[in-house]
Amino acid sequence: VSVLCAMKDGRDDYGTLSDGDKKKILGNISDDVLNSRRYPTVTFESTSVREQGSNHVVSGNLTLNGQTRSVSATVREDGSHWVTDVTIQQPDFGIKPYKALGGALKVKPEVRVSVRVPKS
Repeated sequence: VSVLCAMKDGRDDYGTLSDGDKKKILGNISDDVLNSRRYPTVTFESTSVREQGSNHVVSGNLTLNGQTRSVSATVREDGSHWVTDVTIQQPDFGIKPYKALGGALKVKPEVRVSVRVPKS
Protein backbone atom coordinates (compact mmCIF):
# COMPACT_ATOMS: atom_id res chain seq x y z
CA VAL A 1 0.00 0.00 0.00
CA SER A 2 1.27 3.47 -0.82
CA VAL A 3 -0.13 6.99 -0.75
CA LEU A 4 0.66 8.88 -3.96
CA CYS A 5 -1.42 12.02 -3.76
CA ALA A 6 -4.49 13.75 -2.42
CA MET A 7 -7.73 13.77 -4.39
CA LYS A 8 -9.76 16.93 -4.90
CA ASP A 9 -13.08 16.92 -6.73
CA GLY A 10 -12.29 13.43 -8.05
CA ARG A 11 -8.92 14.45 -9.52
CA ASP A 12 -5.37 13.60 -8.50
CA ASP A 13 -3.81 16.52 -6.61
CA TYR A 14 -0.05 15.87 -6.59
CA GLY A 15 2.22 18.04 -4.45
CA THR A 16 -0.40 18.74 -1.78
CA LEU A 17 0.72 16.13 0.75
CA SER A 18 4.07 16.28 2.55
CA ASP A 19 6.06 13.11 3.22
CA GLY A 20 4.89 13.36 6.85
CA ASP A 21 1.25 13.59 5.72
CA LYS A 22 1.68 10.50 3.53
CA LYS A 23 3.30 8.55 6.38
CA LYS A 24 0.47 9.45 8.79
CA ILE A 25 -2.21 8.53 6.22
CA LEU A 26 -0.48 5.22 5.49
CA GLY A 27 -0.38 4.42 9.21
CA ASN A 28 -4.09 5.18 9.53
CA ILE A 29 -4.87 3.04 6.49
CA SER A 30 -2.89 0.07 7.82
CA ASP A 31 -4.14 0.23 11.40
CA ASP A 32 -7.63 1.74 11.27
CA VAL A 33 -8.96 0.94 7.80
CA LEU A 34 -7.33 -2.31 6.66
CA ASN A 35 -7.08 -3.78 10.16
CA SER A 36 -3.65 -5.12 9.15
CA ARG A 37 -2.74 -6.44 12.58
CA ARG A 38 -5.65 -8.89 12.42
CA TYR A 39 -5.56 -9.45 8.64
CA PRO A 40 -1.94 -8.87 7.55
CA THR A 41 -2.36 -10.08 3.96
CA VAL A 42 -4.50 -9.20 0.98
CA THR A 43 -4.85 -11.99 -1.58
CA PHE A 44 -6.23 -12.32 -5.09
CA GLU A 45 -6.82 -15.73 -6.66
CA SER A 46 -7.71 -15.67 -10.35
CA THR A 47 -10.47 -17.93 -11.60
CA SER A 48 -10.42 -16.94 -15.29
CA VAL A 49 -8.52 -14.90 -17.86
CA ARG A 50 -9.92 -13.94 -21.24
CA GLU A 51 -8.62 -11.76 -24.05
CA GLN A 52 -10.37 -8.51 -24.82
CA GLY A 53 -8.68 -6.85 -27.78
CA SER A 54 -5.09 -6.13 -26.77
CA ASN A 55 -5.97 -6.45 -23.07
CA HIS A 56 -7.04 -9.27 -20.77
CA VAL A 57 -9.94 -9.45 -18.34
CA VAL A 58 -8.89 -11.24 -15.17
CA SER A 59 -11.64 -12.42 -12.81
CA GLY A 60 -11.16 -13.93 -9.39
CA ASN A 61 -11.57 -13.71 -5.65
CA LEU A 62 -10.12 -10.85 -3.62
CA THR A 63 -9.71 -11.40 0.11
CA LEU A 64 -9.38 -8.21 2.12
CA ASN A 65 -10.10 -7.60 5.79
CA GLY A 66 -10.97 -11.28 6.16
CA GLN A 67 -13.76 -11.14 3.57
CA THR A 68 -13.72 -12.54 0.05
CA ARG A 69 -15.53 -11.03 -2.93
CA SER A 70 -15.47 -11.64 -6.69
CA VAL A 71 -13.76 -8.95 -8.76
CA SER A 72 -12.84 -8.48 -12.42
CA ALA A 73 -10.22 -6.17 -13.86
CA THR A 74 -9.03 -5.23 -17.32
CA VAL A 75 -5.27 -5.79 -17.38
CA ARG A 76 -2.94 -4.24 -19.94
CA GLU A 77 0.74 -4.58 -20.78
CA ASP A 78 3.00 -1.66 -19.87
CA GLY A 79 6.55 -2.51 -20.90
CA SER A 80 7.79 -5.23 -18.55
CA HIS A 81 4.69 -5.09 -16.32
CA TRP A 82 1.01 -5.99 -16.25
CA VAL A 83 -1.06 -3.07 -14.90
CA THR A 84 -4.65 -2.44 -13.91
CA ASP A 85 -6.84 -0.08 -11.93
CA VAL A 86 -9.87 -1.49 -10.18
CA THR A 87 -12.45 0.22 -7.98
CA ILE A 88 -13.66 -1.56 -4.87
CA GLN A 89 -16.35 -0.64 -2.39
CA GLN A 90 -14.90 -0.65 1.14
CA PRO A 91 -18.19 -1.69 2.83
CA ASP A 92 -18.27 -4.82 0.61
CA PHE A 93 -15.22 -5.97 2.59
CA GLY A 94 -16.52 -4.92 6.00
CA ILE A 95 -14.42 -1.74 5.99
CA LYS A 96 -15.86 1.45 7.40
CA PRO A 97 -14.60 4.37 5.26
CA TYR A 98 -12.04 6.50 7.11
CA LYS A 99 -13.16 9.77 8.72
CA ALA A 100 -11.25 12.36 10.73
CA LEU A 101 -11.73 15.89 12.04
CA GLY A 102 -15.37 15.26 12.89
CA GLY A 103 -16.11 14.09 9.35
CA ALA A 104 -14.48 17.09 7.63
CA LEU A 105 -11.86 14.71 6.23
CA LYS A 106 -13.20 11.46 4.86
CA VAL A 107 -12.58 8.79 2.27
CA LYS A 108 -15.39 7.79 -0.07
CA PRO A 109 -16.68 4.21 0.14
CA GLU A 110 -15.28 3.49 -3.33
CA VAL A 111 -11.50 3.29 -3.56
CA ARG A 112 -9.38 2.98 -6.71
CA VAL A 113 -6.65 0.37 -6.40
CA SER A 114 -3.74 0.43 -8.87
CA VAL A 115 -1.76 -2.76 -9.41
CA ARG A 116 1.57 -3.12 -11.23
CA VAL A 117 3.03 -6.64 -11.49
CA PRO A 118 6.32 -7.58 -13.21
CA LYS A 119 5.84 -10.02 -16.09
CA SER A 120 8.53 -12.37 -14.85
